[in-house]
Amino acid sequence: MGVQVAQKERHQPVTTTATAAQEFPRKIFGIGFNKTGTSTLGTCFDILGLTPVARPQALHDRFQVDSFRRYFPDATLPPLAARHGEDQSLGPFGAYPYRAICDEILDHQNHELAIQIAASFQAFHDRPWNVANLYKSLDEAFPGSRFILTWREPEDWWRSTSHWLTSSHPEDHAKLGRYLRHLGTERVDKDKFIGGYRDHNEAIRAYFGQRTDFLSINFEQGDGWLRLCTFLGLPIPNCEFPHENRQNYREFPRNDLPYNL
Repeated sequence: MGVQVAQKERHQPVTTTATAAQEFPRKIFGIGFNKTGTSTLGTCFDILGLTPVARPQALHDRFQVDSFRRYFPDATLPPLAARHGEDQSLGPFGAYPYRAICDEILDHQNHELAIQIAASFQAFHDRPWNVANLYKSLDEAFPGSRFILTWREPEDWWRSTSHWLTSSHPEDHAKLGRYLRHLGTERVDKDKFIGGYRDHNEAIRAYFGQRTDFLSINFEQGDGWLRLCTFLGLPIPNCEFPHENRQNYREFPRNDLPYNL
């Protein structure tokens, strides 16, 4: 169900007597799989004033060589550097902090790292926050937080994801590798991808059940400000609901890649 709001500057934050972060001190974790409206959810966080937001670019920027030490105990740095810092002068995550953080959490199940990073953010979306069962560790580490599962129909998700990997980013093999590991498959295969996607969503729904701190939301089916703001206990902003990263499937030709599609 959607909601009609007055037309105003599209990304103008909510104005309240206190910031939304002050009124809502709990953390909000977006744990839906990539290509389910996660960027849209992140923009909603911005508009609602739920900042800082732990999105990919923010992680990359924050954990560069000049800033990473303030966020981690010294004891955690040597093993990180050994795995990711080819040039030790770059810090424990090397030249690409976001990628290294995702790999550390995805491949080494380093949930403690995720918890350390999460401590300095208010809201979260995309990897690494949607990886495997990390939501369980976050739920234990930050009691009272809220969790949002963005989702879309499996066929629609597959169309978007396969296009993203093969037409929009055909040369990004690191991105492809994370999708494969995240979904637990060795090749790009429609049935395997959809199976992994469904398993991810079903496991989350089974864990949270009917808890009131959990929201399952589908922006393609008309969910918008009303459901989201009701769940968060925040006023509906006076701007249109954002829809980020909408793909034009006619814009890019299909590329032939050595994977089963």
